[in-house]
Amino acid sequence: MNIKQLGEGYFVSGQIQPEHIEALAERGFRSVICNRPDDEVHGQPAFADIDTAATAAGLQTRNIPITHGVLGLAEIENLIEAIKSLPGPILAYCNSGARSAALFGIVSDY
Repeated sequence: MNIKQLGEGYFVSGQIQPEHIEALAERGFRSVICNRPDDEVHGQPAFADIDTAATAAGLQTRNIPITHGVLGLAEIENLIEAIKSLPGPILAYCNSGARSAALFGIVSDY
């Protein structure tokens, strides 16, 4: 995992696997946000699998999928609400981390 810090308590990375969740919890993460739609590519873990692993490790999750090229008001509002309500530090992920970083860049001034 290549984790990058973008703001106070906010980090992004590429795709994570359910088996990464325990290590994330050990590193102090308390929440995970998925910005990747299920079934974007064959073989990627479903959000439900990430959610199950995160819940077992005591982390909270949010699913805010962003389809390539489609970033709208709903995703922006959902991330603002998630940042306000989820315990940090937060790790947001997508395929490469780019969509997660772009979305955070939009909402970071709110």
